[in-house]
Amino acid sequence: MARNLNDRVDGFPREAKYLTHDRDSPFTKAFETILRERGVECVKIPARSPDCSPHAERFVKMIEYECLNHLVFFGERHLRHVL
Repeated sequence: MARNLNDRVDGFPREAKYLTHDRDSPFTKAFETILRERGVECVKIPARSPDCSPHAERFVKMIEYECLNHLVFFGERHLRHVL
């Protein structure tokens, strides 16, 4: 897992081997092609199975309940600072 921005190349962690993701629309063939070119294999979880990614699901809910429901952000920099 990348610990700071120096551990990343073009926004991707240097040591990433796999990206586990759902079948949401942002994960297009073009996106998967970019990852494959960098040596990252995309692994899709089965449709309608949030139990396959419980840590990601909990993280998203935590961010929603703890930050997004209580704060107004003034740009990406402010959001990153809060997170």
